[in-house]
Amino acid sequence: MWTPPNECPRCGGEVLWGYTENGKRMAIDPARYPDDDTQANQAVYVDHLRRLRIRQLSKARPLASFEHRAMPHVATCPAEIRDRQARAAAASRPARRGTRGRGRGGGHQTRGAASLVIDLSSRRILR
Repeated sequence: MWTPPNECPRCGGEVLWGYTENGKRMAIDPARYPDDDTQANQAVYVDHLRRLRIRQLSKARPLASFEHRAMPHVATCPAEIRDRQARAAAASRPARRGTRGRGRGGGHQTRGAASLVIDLSSRRILR
């Protein structure tokens, strides 16, 4: 599905696309965050080719004078947050036990499946 260049493909929200230090594309929120906001953990700047460059902030590499703070869109995307909550809820449910290999439909083989035996010395398939 084609999406406009400044639109999130999952939620349709406005994003800015940039490149990380490893050359991967990353979506960030278009809003600028204050320099003291620790939730916005990405440093953003425009390089000499007018590309948006994004890097992770750390104590070893703090915000430079030519950069501003940004938030990764994956942290604020409503679709991603909803999926993350659904995954967490599914992980907290107890696992189903006692159904594998017993009774009807619990095994791995399907009805009528043929089993193959391979003779490794002659590399032939035996039935």
